[in-house]
Amino acid sequence: MFSRDLTLAKYDAELLVPLMKRIADAQIGSRVQLNDDSVWEVFIIHPDRFSRPILKNEDQQIIDLMERPDLEIVKMM
Repeated sequence: MFSRDLTLAKYDAELLVPLMKRIADAQIGSRVQLNDDSVWEVFIIHPDRFSRPILKNEDQQIIDLMERPDLEIVKMM
């Protein structure tokens, strides 16, 4: 029974990761508000951290939330 549980856990991950990637990719182009009240557009989704995308603003400036732990998305616009 123990080995069967491990197989099921692996199978679930194989299903969930592609689904999560598709959901994350659907957010590209969405506008988000950060905890500093600035508004940005989701530009690129990191494959390892869906919640820390690369963003760009109206002035074409780019920020990578993986490199900015002080910033976080607080609202989808």
